[in-house]
Amino acid sequence: MIDTYGTYATGHVWLGIDPGVTTGVALLDEKGEVLNTFNLHSATVKDDLDEMIRRIHRSGMVINVVKEKIARVGGGELARTLEGVVHDVQEVVVDVYDLPMHEVTPGEWKSSRVAKTLRPTLDKKLSAHEKDAICMAAYVMDKGVKPQRALKVGHWGRKRLEDTPDRVRHRIYDAKRRAKRKAARDAQRSNG
Repeated sequence: MIDTYGTYATGHVWLGIDPGVTTGVALLDEKGEVLNTFNLHSATVKDDLDEMIRRIHRSGMVINVVKEKIARVGGGELARTLEGVVHDVQEVVVDVYDLPMHEVTPGEWKSSRVAKTLRPTLDKKLSAHEKDAICMAAYVMDKGVKPQRALKVGHWGRKRLEDTPDRVRHRIYDAKRRAKRKAARDAQRSNG
């Protein structure tokens, strides 16, 4: 995980996420300038993403997430790993932090004018995953999608942003448990 984020911005930022065995992540400011990019390994994506979101919020930025929507693939080990990464990203971004997330399909953003013109101009040292994350975020910004403020940001006290990964895991577990209880109550109401 990268310790610093190079250029700091205020206001809204777009976090592009290209999930995969190697997950590409890009952070763009509201003008479309790339603040930072990096790759996350599938085994640590949940903890690294959680730490990154907390750091970004500490620097005063509001995050909007753009994630590639991946079609379900076969049943092999690679498919299970990919499904786990997608689940981990969803869990951290939506279930824990309730950040606005925009999903785009590869067919939608890869064929766009933005991707075709921006991708060749990107630094050759960047991985394909980082370039994809940049292009996805730039595509959503170019579509004119307005940044949204996360619903729970106002409820985040300093203590929550300083949480350890263990506390985050407990919040995820509690959120899942509440969702199961709610589903059971809803099923009872519909049956009875």
